[in-house]
Amino acid sequence: MRQQLYNSIDDKLLSIAKLTSDSSIFIGPDITIPEALKSILKGYRIKQSGSVVRILDITNRKIDVNDIPIKKDSIKKALSGYMVFENYYIKKNGKTYAIRLLTYPVIVDGYVVSIIQIGTSLQFLFESLRKLLYILAILFPIGILISFFSGYFLAERVLAPVRIITQKAKRISGENLDEKIGENMPDDEIGELAKTFDGMISRIRESFEELRQFSADVSHELRTPLTILKGEIEVALKGDRTKEEYKKTLKSSLEEVERLKRIVEDLLFLSKVEAGKITYRLTKVDLLEVVLSVINVLKFLIKQKNIKLNIDGSPEIYVKGDENLLKQLVYNLIENAIKYNRDGGEINIQIDKNEKNVILKISDTGYGIPEEDLNKIFNRFYRVSKSRTRSEGGLGLGLNIVKKIVELHNGEIKVESEINKGSTFTVILPKYGDKSWEYVVKNIQWRWNY
Repeated sequence: MRQQLYNSIDDKLLSIAKLTSDSSIFIGPDITIPEALKSILKGYRIKQSGSVVRILDITNRKIDVNDIPIKKDSIKKALSGYMVFENYYIKKNGKTYAIRLLTYPVIVDGYVVSIIQIGTSLQFLFESLRKLLYILAILFPIGILISFFSGYFLAERVLAPVRIITQKAKRISGENLDEKIGENMPDDEIGELAKTFDGMISRIRESFEELRQFSADVSHELRTPLTILKGEIEVALKGDRTKEEYKKTLKSSLEEVERLKRIVEDLLFLSKVEAGKITYRLTKVDLLEVVLSVINVLKFLIKQKNIKLNIDGSPEIYVKGDENLLKQLVYNLIENAIKYNRDGGEINIQIDKNEKNVILKISDTGYGIPEEDLNKIFNRFYRVSKSRTRSEGGLGLGLNIVKKIVELHNGEIKVESEINKGSTFTVILPKYGDKSWEYVVKNIQWRWNY
C-alpha cells in the first residue's frame, strides 16, 4: 500500500511537470510561464531561476521553495535526459519535514533546454500510513478474536455430527449391530459417510449372522451322526453279541463315519474356495462323458427308485473346465434329482451349446421347490424340507458346492421349479476355444467323492 501511495504522488508530480513543460515558452536558456498556467498552479509556490523552475505545493506552509537544496547529482541526471524522483528531509525549527521531489528535464529537439523541479509534502502520506497502522493495530486483534470465535462456532457445528458418529460407533459391538449411525444425520457429505458406515455395519451384521448360523448348522450336522455312533457303540458294549450283530453295528458305524467324513470334506472344499486356495486346471472336457461317468456311478440309485433317465446330447461338446470339479458338479445335481424325485419318475438331461457357452439342463419330476425358497437353496446347510432330506442323507451343502464350482468356471447357474411337478437346474459354462476367458491355474486339490 505504501508503494501505491508513492506511485500516486509520483504520477501527480509527473503530470504537473508535463503540463508545465508543454505550456511554457522557452527562449534560449530562459523559460516563460504563462499566466494561465500560474492560475492552474495557484496551490503551488513557483520560483524561476534562469532555465530552472522550482514548484512546491503549499500544503506545508512552514517549508519554502528556498529550503529545498539543489542536488548536483539530480541536476546532472536531468541534464542527461533522465527524470529523478527522490525524497528530501528538511530540518527546520527542530522538526524534520519530508518532501517528494521530481527533477524533470525539458527536452526540445533532442536537447535539454530547461529543468523543472516539482515537490510536494509527504506529511499527508506519513499521517495516512500512521492512521492505517493505528487502525490495523486495533482491528487486527479484534479480527483475530472474531475469526477464532467464528471458527470455533463453525467447527462445533460442522464437527457435531462427527462427534455423534464417533459416540455411536464406540457403542456398537457384536451384540448391537442393528444400531444405525446415519439416523438424523444432515443430508451432506458427513451424512453420506454415516450411511456408508451403516452399509458396512449391515454387511458385518450379515457376516456375523451367517457365522452364527454356520456354527449352529455344523454343530447340528455333526451331532446327529456322532450321537448315532455313540449310541450304537454303547449298545454293543453292554453285553456279548453275536458276530453278525457286531458286523451290523460296525457297518452302521461306518456309514456314520462316512457321513462325518463327507461333511468335513465338503466344508474343507468350501473354505478353500472362499479363501482362494484351490488348485485346479481348466482344460478341454467332454461334458457328455462327464455326465455318463456320473450316471454309471449313480445307476444303482436310479434303478432303486425305478427312475426313467433321458439324455439329449451329442459327444464332443467341450467345455473349458476342471474335469474332477465338473464331475462333482454333475454328481451333486443328478443325486439331488434322484433323491427328491418320485418312485417311477423321470430325469431329463440335456446338453446344448451356442457360440460361446455350453448349456447343461437337469430336470426331474419330483416334489418341486417352493418359490420363496428358490433364492435360498444355494446357501450352506439350507434344506427345503429338513425332515425329508435328513432321512435321505442330505447335508444341505451339495448345491452350495455346485454354485462355488460354477463360479470357479466363470459360469452361471439357474433354477426353475414348480410344486409337485419338478425342478430344472440350468448350468451355463464357457465353451472350450472361447478366447474371451483365458486359462486360469490356481492352487487347489479337491477329491471327487460319490
